[in-house]
Amino acid sequence: MKIPPLLAPLTLALLLSACATGPQTPALQIDSSYVSDNQDSRAQFLILHYTCWTFPSRSRC
Repeated sequence: MKIPPLLAPLTLALLLSACATGPQTPALQIDSSYVSDNQDSRAQFLILHYTCWTFPSRSRC
């Protein structure tokens, strides 16, 4: 199996860029002067969606 000549440099660049830090931005200023009575930081629902496409070459997902 022949490996494409650009695969190794692109893989190395991707791995090295994952460790790089981006530009440092100042912290966001959050305005907390208005507080809602309905505010709740807890997530109440987690919705997972799974889609399966069957192709003629496959018998199932």
